[in-house]
Amino acid sequence: MQKYKDHPISNLFPLMEGKDLELLTQDIMIHGCRSAITIFEGKILDGRNRYRACLRAKVEPIFIDLVGDKPLNFVISTNLQRRHLTVSQRAMIAAKMANAKPGNQFYGGASTTREQAANAMEVSKETVKDAKRVVREAPDKAREIERGEKTVKQAIREIRRDKHSDDPVDKIGFPIPDGILNDWNRAAEMAQYLTSRASQIKIALEEGLNKEDVIFGELNNGSLAAIKNLYGEVKRIDPHAVCTACDGHPKKCRTCQNKGFISKFLWDTVVPEETKQSRMK
Repeated sequence: MQKYKDHPISNLFPLMEGKDLELLTQDIMIHGCRSAITIFEGKILDGRNRYRACLRAKVEPIFIDLVGDKPLNFVISTNLQRRHLTVSQRAMIAAKMANAKPGNQFYGGASTTREQAANAMEVSKETVKDAKRVVREAPDKAREIERGEKTVKQAIREIRRDKHSDDPVDKIGFPIPDGILNDWNRAAEMAQYLTSRASQIKIALEEGLNKEDVIFGELNNGSLAAIKNLYGEVKRIDPHAVCTACDGHPKKCRTCQNKGFISKFLWDTVVPEETKQSRMK
């Protein structure tokens, strides 16, 4: 079997590993290599996984040369159609494109801009920017994203928390100002206490009603609904993020009611999306 190396463009997309590669190898052992492996400039442009599986299965693959002069477009369109990649995985590929050095690029030798890479992989420029940061600051996390084990946002939050490991941060990784830290901790403890009690009541009530226990005779599903509603209301005590309206320095702040922090409910329903994106960077 003729030996080939991988073309640099093919390395934009992650290789199969472990069980997935083993399944592909077994399929090729049974059915043969049913799709050709594309060669460009004497290297494998598309079909690296099939090539490796053929080597393991000792099956002779079919090789064809690329038709046309747009290898990057070919690799992107072929892999996006074939693979079920997450937004974060596509962002990592775009980050590689945007990180490539001048003179070794994919657009006619010119530099690949973040916008070009984002458009090619159908993701936002901001997500590509975050992906580039992950590649630069946390290579191990980047590999986890490529394997589909983590999202770009999760990696960014972890990076932020690592940088502030000695300082208290909220649940999105934003530093908690000293002036509200005491109230934050009190609220977190109270929320944990109350939600635990509300959960115990809910479980006991559900069990009693399901068993039609006589001691619950004056209660009904309306009572259960009230307890579930109470559980949800109590969760609003739990602090989620430093208030985006006052940045944790409340002076008659209507958003956080002078606490300096907000619940996940307010974070999800009140904070504008652009503010969330800015705060989470």
